[in-house]
Amino acid sequence: MIDINSPMDRLIIILAVVMAAFALFTIFTSKRFMRRMFRPKIGNNNVGSVVFQRMTGLVLFGVLPMLTVWFWFGETIEQYGFNWPKYSFILYVVIGLALVLPVVNYFNSKKSDTIKMYPQIRNLNWSAGLFLMNSITWAMYLFAYEFMFRGVLLFGALETMGVYYAIALNTIIYSIYHFPKGKKESIASIPFGIVLCLIAVETSSFFYPFLLHLTLALSNDGFSLRAHPDMKFSFRRKG
Repeated sequence: MIDINSPMDRLIIILAVVMAAFALFTIFTSKRFMRRMFRPKIGNNNVGSVVFQRMTGLVLFGVLPMLTVWFWFGETIEQYGFNWPKYSFILYVVIGLALVLPVVNYFNSKKSDTIKMYPQIRNLNWSAGLFLMNSITWAMYLFAYEFMFRGVLLFGALETMGVYYAIALNTIIYSIYHFPKGKKESIASIPFGIVLCLIAVETSSFFYPFLLHLTLALSNDGFSLRAHPDMKFSFRRKG
């Protein structure tokens, strides 16, 4: 029998919720499901399907863990990193990474495998409105994503496993989540995931990891859009 007063039992529930969220997200964002949902716009890289994916992630990675904490555990989300970050030297590390990540993306954006995958929205003509919508939906999705990973999962494991094992568990699952995007991203997610976990533990918050993840995503989209031979950006909508 599950005892929600037991830290280990709560961790088991959290792991089950994380795995269920991943399974449901995989089903609802699969190509087969997308073709049915967005027919006749077949494919999963049009605007509607990408927005749908991100809103699905918002619900499964954000709302579902939040409801688990509130109504199943009877706890507050502040206990799981939903706090303003504590001030520490780590702020300077965050600022440094926020400056370095776009530089890395600038050089990666010129690679063919990056251009094939990013930006996720494959429109050839981008307006300022489309870029803003892309940024907002990325922010919503990644806030939920980081709440689940560097919030509920990480702080739920810390209570039972200690820092090193909690980070190891978090990083393994985080890397598995990246399998669908290929071996390269799955491997790259390991050091990035460890750094985000360390920042979350140091600041008792997942807010900085969210900001860094958002910086990574938006700079990647921006530079990939710029490097793509067929995609164009204009402040004004044509026509």
